Amino acid sequence: MVPILILVLQLFYGLDILYRMTELDLFPELTIKITGHQWYWSYEISDLEGVDFDSFILPEDELLPGDPRLLAVDNRLVLPYGINLRLCITSDDVIHS
Repeated sequence: MVPILILVLQLFYGLDILYRMTELDLFPELTIKITGHQWYWSYEISDLEGVDFDSFILPEDELLPGDPRLLAVDNRLVLPYGINLRLCITSDDVIHS
């Protein structure tokens, strides 16, 4: 009886998520393609012509005081606030792509 109850609860939560997905705004103002490579990220803003860049980890000798080791990058992606965004995330050369 308990497994059936668990399946029914999952069904209701799944239907709720499915309903909320249809309520999303399907017309984003900005589309960004994010590609994960083995040691860096590539960003491409599809709506703007020629806007693409790579983001590499900063070496330890270039870190500023307070920068997190292995998390600080040379080019950060800064996203606007208050608009609808579409993020297309993929990977390129890693084994689990």
